[in-house]
Amino acid sequence: AAAAAAADLSLRPKPACQHYPQRRCNLVAKCCGKAYPCRFCHDDEADHEIDRFATEQVVCNECGLVQGVAAECAGCGIRFSDYFCAVCRLWKTADRRFNAATGEEEVTTFHCDKCGICRVGFRSDLHHCDACGICITREALPSHKCFPDKFRQRCAVCRVSLHDSQMAPVDMVLCDHVLHHECLRNLLRQGHFRCPLCKVSMIDMADSWRRMRLQVTLQPLTPDIARLCDCYCQDCGTNHVGVVAHPVGVECPVCGSFNTSLSAFREMPDDYAAEVCGRQEATLRAMLEEHNLSLNVGGNMTETWVLEELFRRVEMVFEAEEARAEAEAEERGAGNDGSGDDGGMLQEDASLGGADDGGDEDDDDDDDD
Repeated sequence: AAAAAAADLSLRPKPACQHYPQRRCNLVAKCCGKAYPCRFCHDDEADHEIDRFATEQVVCNECGLVQGVAAECAGCGIRFSDYFCAVCRLWKTADRRFNAATGEEEVTTFHCDKCGICRVGFRSDLHHCDACGICITREALPSHKCFPDKFRQRCAVCRVSLHDSQMAPVDMVLCDHVLHHECLRNLLRQGHFRCPLCKVSMIDMADSWRRMRLQVTLQPLTPDIARLCDCYCQDCGTNHVGVVAHPVGVECPVCGSFNTSLSAFREMPDDYAAEVCGRQEATLRAMLEEHNLSLNVGGNMTETWVLEELFRRVEMVFEAEEARAEAEAEERGAGNDGSGDDGGMLQEDASLGGADDGGDEDDDDDDDD
């Protein structure tokens, strides 16, 4: 067999790859009969995807022996990796960590029969949700919402499987859909706050709505541009007829969200337009008086300057309130939840048992297949 491996160039083992630098064998893809350091290397080079579960042979990196799937080489006796799963055809580095719950040192990778793949984490810390089809931490069970095959779908952004992807999934609290964590981050960085599936706000937008409400107040309508429209609120699911349209956005009368879809724009009756515009003007002047400002200015202090100064002062009030709320949260033990720029409304990969076949370098991310 070793001689055959030497003769067949396609079965000569390649050096360990960046995905699994500690792996000491190559798997032989049953689909094309060639040796690759791992399934990711195969998919990167080939024009098709490998069925890793169908793998029947491996090549030892040390002696070149082609042999059946095993934890150790049948020729030279070396162990191919710290962790081996015969079901997943997985050889990888597996850390051993002290588990306070059991009082024993355990391997942080295990095979979940119900998931059908290996997971990162302590087996005792994870619970398999039969409805969603994934392992989640026991601490997340009280807040976990499930529905059939929730994670056995493709990410709406990249169209890669959520169940056995290299990337960690995020269980969004507000709409219960699931995206890859990095895909969600990219959406938020680009200013997309709505779920690509249901259009509900993916994160808590209360601060953004408050600032948009301020922008509406600072820009009262005039009768010549006042219009009515119908709107549907994507966040609370209510329809509204005959609401006042504004260039900044239209606020839902029920929940205060600006995540609204507008339709049926129409002229506003003159008397009603005068009433609406007068009311908006009065609101602005009341806010100006509260901050000791006036639109009746001269010299270099233009009306635009006054409105910008008002915005700056109100923004300072908002920031002070947010800082106070954060301090109160820390005092209650809520502190930093590691949610970064997602508003703290995401049930991140820390609450999900990550799939484990994304390489030895990213084990701490709990996000591989």
